[in-house]
Order: sequence, then C-alpha cells, then structure tokens
Amino acid sequence: MHQARDKAAMEKAVKDVKDFIHRLPSPSLAPELQRDFHIAYELVMVEKPVSKPEKPTLNTEDDLVY
Repeated sequence: MHQARDKAAMEKAVKDVKDFIHRLPSPSLAPELQRDFHIAYELVMVEKPVSKPEKPTLNTEDDLVY
C-alpha cells in the first residue's frame, strides 16, 4: 500500500492499529510503540495545509529607461 501510494489503504491500516491498541490493556503497550504509533498517525491521518511561499515584490526602481 505504501509503494502503491494508496492513501485510503494507509488510513484504514492506521485506524485498524488504533482500534487494536485501544483494545489492549493500557500498561501492556510499550512507550516506544506508543511514540511510533503517534508519529505514524500524525504523518498519515493529519492533513497538513499546503501553502505556497509568498513571492517577493519585483524591484522596478532600478529599471533603465531606453
């Protein structure tokens, strides 16, 4: 799914893992796994706003007039 860039499949896999983690007793999940899951969740599930950088204004003060 990752190589195919199938976002829907990746989101479903993350949701399945999240559901599985919530069914486990809380002390049974290692802190490393909690951290790794949180990173994966943020990368896959959270939409990041796409913004274009603002272009600087064109300096026309030094244009030569012919």
